[in-house]
Amino acid sequence: MLLYNLTDGAKNAGAESLYVSDTDIYVAGFERSENNLNVAKLWKNGEAIDLSDGQNTSTAHAVFVYEKDVYVAGKDGKKAKVWKNEKVLYELNSGSRSASAYGLFVK
Repeated sequence: MLLYNLTDGAKNAGAESLYVSDTDIYVAGFERSENNLNVAKLWKNGEAIDLSDGQNTSTAHAVFVYEKDVYVAGKDGKKAKVWKNEKVLYELNSGSRSASAYGLFVK
């Protein structure tokens, strides 16, 4: 059995979604930054990847892997976003009103 501590426990953090692909384990969520905002995160096998820059409160809500590409849905500031391989693929709204993406499926 594998066990990963996603953080060191020093800052508030949360796991929102889990996806297993072959031998890799992906977790989408957030971790509180030094400036007291949540940063959207993707953990792959326990290694953290920042999806947002920490300028806005953000959270990764869902993760999905398709043909070695990793897709993450979530929120960055007031914008609902989809990231592909750690880069923003889609901004789903203009940001004039708050929105968030809570799930995704790729085929």
